[in-house]
Amino acid sequence: MDSHGLTVNTPTEGIPPSVDGVVLAVGSKDLIEISLGHDDGLKEGHQMEVFRGATYLGRVIVMKTEPNRAVAKILPEFRKGTIRKDDRVSTRLG
Repeated sequence: MDSHGLTVNTPTEGIPPSVDGVVLAVGSKDLIEISLGHDDGLKEGHQMEVFRGATYLGRVIVMKTEPNRAVAKILPEFRKGTIRKDDRVSTRLG
């Protein structure tokens, strides 16, 4: 907890867990399916970053979760490139 600047009294609601996954599919209307779900601690409203190698592609917000996958919407104000199947998603930068 100390390394992350947290104490036992730090509110954690809305803070996503540190997880990494991949984009499973890209659909219409800026929606993607990712390989993480509520079994990994993701909840609706969590935001994640998308990368291909070292290239930052944008940010998504989780819209719906299932046990081992989720649907997320690409946030247009953070889009830096085209998100494709097999790109990496992470709750932390880098």
